[in-house]
Amino acid sequence: MFKKGLQGLGSFYSHPHSSVLRLTEFPPGYPSEYQVPSLANTAAYENRGWPVMETHLASLTGDSELLKDVETKKRTNFMQPRANGSHPPPMSPKAMADKLQTVSFTNTKDDRPLCTQLYADEFIRRMALQTQLQFHNLGWQDKQVQELGKVLGLGYVPHLTKLSLKGHRFTSQGCMILAGGLAFTRIRPPDHDWRNDSSRMPVKPIPLMHQFTFFELDDCPYVQDEGIRIMAEVLVQIRHVRLKDVRFGVEGCEALVDAAEKAIAGSEDGKTLRLQSLHLSDSDTLNDEAVSPLIDLIVEHFVSIEFGRCNLTDATCQALGNAAAQMHQETGQSCRLQRIEGLEQNRDITSASVPSLVTLFSHCPNLRSVFLPEWMEKEPTIHAQIAAAVVPDQTIVRYTRSATDIIADETNCRQS
Repeated sequence: MFKKGLQGLGSFYSHPHSSVLRLTEFPPGYPSEYQVPSLANTAAYENRGWPVMETHLASLTGDSELLKDVETKKRTNFMQPRANGSHPPPMSPKAMADKLQTVSFTNTKDDRPLCTQLYADEFIRRMALQTQLQFHNLGWQDKQVQELGKVLGLGYVPHLTKLSLKGHRFTSQGCMILAGGLAFTRIRPPDHDWRNDSSRMPVKPIPLMHQFTFFELDDCPYVQDEGIRIMAEVLVQIRHVRLKDVRFGVEGCEALVDAAEKAIAGSEDGKTLRLQSLHLSDSDTLNDEAVSPLIDLIVEHFVSIEFGRCNLTDATCQALGNAAAQMHQETGQSCRLQRIEGLEQNRDITSASVPSLVTLFSHCPNLRSVFLPEWMEKEPTIHAQIAAAVVPDQTIVRYTRSATDIIADETNCRQS
């Protein structure tokens, strides 16, 4: 009965709704002040075989809030998620087998092969079911994100369509393995033995990135221009990309444009770009000069764009309006944009931008949603111009206050 129960152990740990609490600290004085059997395993938590295996199983689906350490010392929050160590990235069965060779067991002969197989069985089963993975606020560095990239590249997550990475510290080195895993996915035959994972496995004809609908890098400030350059050819193959607080500028935007032009040229009709929605926000390095290379791409191919809390001025609005008007004049085509957001979060956009925005909106017949600064609604002439430029009963224009203004008002209220 016990052995049969063990076969279901992995399902409990790896289930996306299972909460797992880890008691990672020994009581004071342990083991020297305790009567411990001579063969007892007194290794630290992170060096014990079963806890290592169970921690990795509990980390597979990515919700950091469900894997917590129970603090034995007096602290404000006695249960809290920990970065890096307590929530590792998905590790392939072969990598786990190697790791289990370095940790201790009470009964090494039986437990090590048992843990190895339990992990492999559940890892393969669980990852084959995943359509989305999100790993948030874990502070992963290059080593951790490279492990994730290897898992993707080995074909263990064949149905993945969404990947969200938020709150990490990896650099362009991590981006390199991650991009490789998305671009060159290996084929895993149903009967393939995980012990034989290698670069000699055949490459999947259609890379994993082609089935993606969403990819997010959020609060990963060390990616920067070099990381975007490395990942550019992958990013332009994904339908919706969110890059928030990634700290890239001119070089990163130019790399995206170069990759997009290459992807368009290689498409079946020589005109189509898979990337349709780009969210850029929370980066003062994204100024008018940086986003300038993206303008034609936005007007000709995107259906959604967001520039929240960047460093843009009226010049970007003017460039968008001019590009839309020029495309219509030269080709007779209209801008495909359906959603424009974030302009209200750029404080240097003034009333001088209104004529350009009116031009842009008038060339966007499919525009459904646009966010603009609150002050535009309070100016009757400006409000009327914008209302006349959009399609009535189709486009929702939301006039909102910027987050900066809201925070400033809250600060003033507290001070008063």
